[in-house]
Amino acid sequence: MHIATAACAVLVAVSAVAPGLRAERVDSVAVAAGADQAYVRQKFGESGRNPKAESYVFAQGNSFGGLLRDSSLEREQFMDIARVLAPDLAIQRYYPAPEAKNADLLIVVHWGITYIEEGGSNDQMDMERLQRDANTHNAGIKNSGIADSGAVVADLGVINAKSAEAGTWPEYNAQLLGYTSEYLKEEYRSLGVPSGMTETDRRLREDLMFDERYFVILMAYDYNSLKGGKTGSKPKLLWSNHFSMRATGHNFTTALPAMSKVAANYFGRNVDGLLLDAQKIPAGAVEIGEPKTIEGEQRK
Repeated sequence: MHIATAACAVLVAVSAVAPGLRAERVDSVAVAAGADQAYVRQKFGESGRNPKAESYVFAQGNSFGGLLRDSSLEREQFMDIARVLAPDLAIQRYYPAPEAKNADLLIVVHWGITYIEEGGSNDQMDMERLQRDANTHNAGIKNSGIADSGAVVADLGVINAKSAEAGTWPEYNAQLLGYTSEYLKEEYRSLGVPSGMTETDRRLREDLMFDERYFVILMAYDYNSLKGGKTGSKPKLLWSNHFSMRATGHNFTTALPAMSKVAANYFGRNVDGLLLDAQKIPAGAVEIGEPKTIEGEQRK
């Protein structure tokens, strides 16, 4: 099961205003979570409140760097990331396996920062112009029932043209963040609204095109499907979780525990719909206790 075709996804996003007008913005965490339906029933039972204990081993995935150098990502090592994740995985009763050969799950961890094309300041001006014209258009509809949508259509044309010229990097970011299905859905919904863009579509575009975001991807495979597999057979993906937050005003070292604590509510779960209200993450430091290292890759 590829993450893009996961049975269900949940996106937890912050309500935002146009780039450049964000003085009052408080960040939150975005989460895209999907899981195999049969696995969810077996793991959490009929009530969904009694998770069965399972063991896991971590595997190091890929580290993704953005356009600009980020020293906090360079300093962060896989074992440091794993130590932060382990206590939050335990919330859903996922525990390190005493012996790797007897583990229930192999959890592959990918992490990094999204790629934002250079020239973002001009793109932000385009988005601000769209926001102003959309507000004017909507005010006209409210006051007189009619309004000329020409300016909004022209603004959207400029933004979409630049997106096409930029290539596939917004779509690439969407895959990393787990936004793909919501992004496509909101693009389609935008065709049916007077302003030419839904609020959610605008917010997703900001995340994908204008704001660098720190992210982590967890992909949990059935460990038994990896043992002595036949040539050409694929490991069975049981659940996946993408979580991210805006990088501006934070660094990865302090963002990771904040992101992980929010995402922990959805580890192994399949949550339907779009959640717009998430735990807010204020700017500032997050203190991390001294990690305890156990032999090998085992952490408690």
